[in-house]
Amino acid sequence: MLFQEASINDAVRLGMYETDPVHGIRQMMARIGRQLEADRIVLAEEQGDFLHLTYRWNAEGILPLGDDFQLVPRSDMRPVFARFAKESSFSIPDMDIYWQENPDVSPHIPGLKRVALARLALDGEPLGYIEAINPSDKKFHYASELLASLTRFFAILLRNRDMMKRLDRLSKSDQLTGLLERLQAHFEAAKISIALGCTTTATPIDNIDDVLKQADALMYRQKLEQHRQKNEF
Repeated sequence: MLFQEASINDAVRLGMYETDPVHGIRQMMARIGRQLEADRIVLAEEQGDFLHLTYRWNAEGILPLGDDFQLVPRSDMRPVFARFAKESSFSIPDMDIYWQENPDVSPHIPGLKRVALARLALDGEPLGYIEAINPSDKKFHYASELLASLTRFFAILLRNRDMMKRLDRLSKSDQLTGLLERLQAHFEAAKISIALGCTTTATPIDNIDDVLKQADALMYRQKLEQHRQKNEF
């Protein structure tokens, strides 16, 4: 019990004292992985019909997961989410037996022998889960309990990460808006009619055409407003 409490305190200290939430998440995952003597620690976030394996830690000598492992169809994890509906954390001691009992489910990560999982949620909103893959035999019995003790801290770091991304996006948007306003004032002073449309989006951009359509719609809206003002004048 004392060892488990020390493990929790160490992980929390490493994660929550970091100014960069992403670095904090990675630090906590690394500490958990070493404490549990696991092959991997994976943090999966829910994104619609898919799970995004956003953060991944692997032990020395374990082949890192490539980018092709980042997206997992949520349907492949139906038994896991059915279990989460009943309990916030649990362990699967034998993955071979698990797949025999769930023949429609395929392995989402290679080399699975046993896993411990804990649900990530904040203020009632589900975010995903964290998973310890192949903890050692002597640490497996308390792996899910250790993960469950840290889920709120992981969720807070995810929230802080998203807040920092939004603030960064807003600051860039404000700068861009100011630039466009100065450009428009310059052209108006020169008696040149101009319509500008701008939009911001998070990177990486999944569909550049959608972004261009948004900017084009805003530019067209500005053209209509200019035309209306001229007619009123």
